[in-house]
Parts: sequence; C-alpha cells; structure tokens
Amino acid sequence: MDRPWIEAGLKYAAISTHDLPALLVQRVSRIRGGSKLDTRFLKYLIGSAEFTNHVLSVQTGTAVPHISAGQIKSFTFRRPPVATQRRIAEILGTLDDKIELNRRMNETLEAMARRLFKSWFVDFDSVHAKAAFRREHSKLSNADLSRRALPNFDPRIAELFPDNFEDSKLGPIPKGWQAGTIEDLAALDKTSVNPSAFPEEVFDHYSIPAFDNGRNPVRAAGDQIKSNKFVVPDDCVLLAKLNPRIPRVWLPYPSTSRRSLCSTEFLVLKPQSAIPRDYIFSFVSSAAFFEVYETMVTGTSGSHQRIRPEHLLKMNVVIPSDRLQCEFAQQASLLYKRSDRLRHESLDLSKTRDRLLPRLLSGELIVEP
Repeated sequence: MDRPWIEAGLKYAAISTHDLPALLVQRVSRIRGGSKLDTRFLKYLIGSAEFTNHVLSVQTGTAVPHISAGQIKSFTFRRPPVATQRRIAEILGTLDDKIELNRRMNETLEAMARRLFKSWFVDFDSVHAKAAFRREHSKLSNADLSRRALPNFDPRIAELFPDNFEDSKLGPIPKGWQAGTIEDLAALDKTSVNPSAFPEEVFDHYSIPAFDNGRNPVRAAGDQIKSNKFVVPDDCVLLAKLNPRIPRVWLPYPSTSRRSLCSTEFLVLKPQSAIPRDYIFSFVSSAAFFEVYETMVTGTSGSHQRIRPEHLLKMNVVIPSDRLQCEFAQQASLLYKRSDRLRHESLDLSKTRDRLLPRLLSGELIVEP
C-alpha cells in the first residue's frame, strides 16, 4: 500500500499454494474473495486498468504515495454471477498457466546453460577427468584419451580440453589457457543518444523495470523516455551496474526495424574480436562472476550501490581457447534462443489476456458459466 504503482505497473501478486508458507509484511494488504466474489476472478479485477486508475486517483502523499484499506474497499465494479466469475477466471487462467509454464521452462533452459558453463570453465570437470586418466595412461594419444576419459562428449569437442594444469598468476589453470582480464573478452560501448531529440521515433527501451518485469523491452516514443540512453547494438550483453546483489544480465535481440536503447544503469559489453557473445553472457551470468562482482560496489546505501566500469574491466579471468569458447557458444545459443522464443510467446499471450480482460469484466464479451 506504499508506492502501490511503479513504472512496471501495479505492485500486486497472486499467492498460490506453492508460495506457502509465507509471511505478510507491513503495509501490504491481503485481499480474498467471499461467497459472492471468486478469489481467482478477484485477481484479474485487481490487475485491471480500472483498478489501477482507481489507485492512482485516490493515492495520497508525494515522496511516498500510499493508499489505505478503505480506499481499496471503495473501488466499485460490475460483479457478474459467481459462476460467470469462475468461467472468466478459467479463460484468463489458461493463458496465465501457459505463461507460467514458459517461465519454468526458461528457468530450466537457463539453468542448463549455467551448469554447462560451470562444468567446463569454472570447475574444469573435463580437464580433471582427462588429467586423472592421463596419470594412469600416459602413452595414450589425445584422441584415445579424450574418447575414454570423456565418453559422453562429442570426440571433436573432447579433444579440445587439455589434460593437465599449469601455474599462472591466478593459480593452477588448464594448460594452454590464459590468465587475463574482462578487458581481454569485452569492451564497454558508451555510444549514447538523447531520445527526446527524436520525440516521434519509437524505440525499444531496455530498462531496469522492464528487466524485472519479464525481460521484455518496452516500446516507447522518444518524448516518453527521459534523459540520455546507451545505444543497444546487435552483438552485445547488458550487465546492470546498479545493486549487483540482484543479478541482472540481459541478452538482447534488437529489432531490425527500430533503434534499441538501454538505461545507463546497464553496462553495454561488446565482445572483443572472435569472442562469442553467448560465451560473454554465460560468463557474466555465472555465480562465480557475481561472487567477485558484488565485492566491487561503491556507495553505502543498500538500495543504490553501483559498480565502477573500470573496476569490472580489470577483473581477473581465466580465458579458454577460442575454439572451446565457440563450441560452448554454439550449444548455449540453442538454449538461449529457445528461451527468447518462449519469452516472446509469453509476451504475446499476456497481450491477448490484457485485451480480453476489460472486455470480459465489462460484459462486452459474454461467457457461459
């Protein structure tokens, strides 16, 4: 009930049995239906534009706008029979169920990519396996060693992993790999534009709220986007420098028909020559990266800590061979592109739901219970 609306929309959530047990913090209201109001229908009522407009019209306060329980209860609406309410909730719920399924599938796809990256480039599982086998079979060729030590790998990829470690300034690393810095992998692109200079042009805006609201850029005219923004080029990765305790890493697929911009709270990472973008994205998405990244913060406020770009570029990293990076990127790219397709599908489903919602609530579309 404090700051009930933000750029990403009304701050509300539908709680399911999967969320329980849970505690309710202060200044958050719990709303449930009764004998004349189905709780699932209530969820869509709260999510309607009419309820949002009501909240915006009655909220008080300037620094921290807020609403009261009485103001919530004062909202008036058309209430169909309970059986019709349940049918409306069922129709809209089918779309939400598919959106939720896509979200879980995306979590699985991204977890698969993270596990693969961790195994290959953090834990060095394949190198350890080949090194252990080499100690027992010193005379085997690399091809035979790779086939026997890594039987589940494509032989062509298995042969790319070293079979030993060597000392470096970062400690033991796989033989033939390099000890370098982020600067060896990517550069910062600071090309910027002032959208207000193009008031009628429509941009895709990659913002922090848009990331938090499903990782879909918001389409907006230049006069609706405040202050300078970074240009989002085709081959880049967006890494938030704000509050790194909340990992925000975006793999954008910019439109070919509109310019794409991002908040200056993002760092625009452009891969160095021959470094695959999907490898960069996987690296800066990894838990190992964020363990170090979080230590680079400046600022004492917990809500406004930031990373200095120059500190990021000097972060020490282990750099595998170009060929192994490319082989990983080809596998990870399949997962990331599938995830992006599911995200776009969910966006289309949510737009369909949002178009149906006011028509169902108003009675324009009649449904049989």
